[in-house]
Amino acid sequence: MPELSASSALSSSLPPLETMSSGNGRQNASARANVPQESFSLPNLGLVLLAGGTGRRLGGASKPDLTLSGNRLVDLVLARCAETFPDSPVVVVAPESLDLPAGTLQTLESPPFGGPAAGVDTGWKFLLERFPALSLVGVLPVDAPRAPFALAALLAAASPLSSASGAMAATGEQLHPTLTLARIKALTAEYAGSDVRDMSLRKYWRPLDLPTYQVPEFFTEDIDTPQDLARQREVD
Repeated sequence: MPELSASSALSSSLPPLETMSSGNGRQNASARANVPQESFSLPNLGLVLLAGGTGRRLGGASKPDLTLSGNRLVDLVLARCAETFPDSPVVVVAPESLDLPAGTLQTLESPPFGGPAAGVDTGWKFLLERFPALSLVGVLPVDAPRAPFALAALLAAASPLSSASGAMAATGEQLHPTLTLARIKALTAEYAGSDVRDMSLRKYWRPLDLPTYQVPEFFTEDIDTPQDLARQREVD
């Protein structure tokens, strides 16, 4: 398998992107009906799940602990990561106060609340230290319950990437920096000893060659407000 290439099984298991693209309700309905059900063996891929933040627009609520259909967001996203990428290690970037399933890898930037770029940087370095054979990292947010499916769609759309440093998800003109794939060697070359505290995630990705690829909007919908949460509870 090429270093940054999804398997043919991954590409063929997803419906064509034109049937899953953002736009109208019928297209999103198509995406709902075509959520990937298969799993993909990508042992060179590690996943960084961003689960920190303060949830200010949710009244300070802990986003990972929000529930959909009786399941906490963090448990739901972790389960979907395990189902979709069973051979890929996942690290949750979150405070120690977050209760996680037994055996879940966890880390946090030091000092805490350094921003999402610091979380990503801490996450991939944590994984590489423990899994030195990794060549690719996927970043996804805990507040998008179908983020693992978005990452799978991004892999399918971006494969093969040849000399690019990775890929970033997009829906129409909207970029999704928290749904990104990056080569470990590109990250190491740029950030091996850098201080990225309080850096925006867009700025963090800027030095890397990250072409964008369209993924289904339904897969990227996140929860920032009480209204978002109510809507997700209707559809998920």
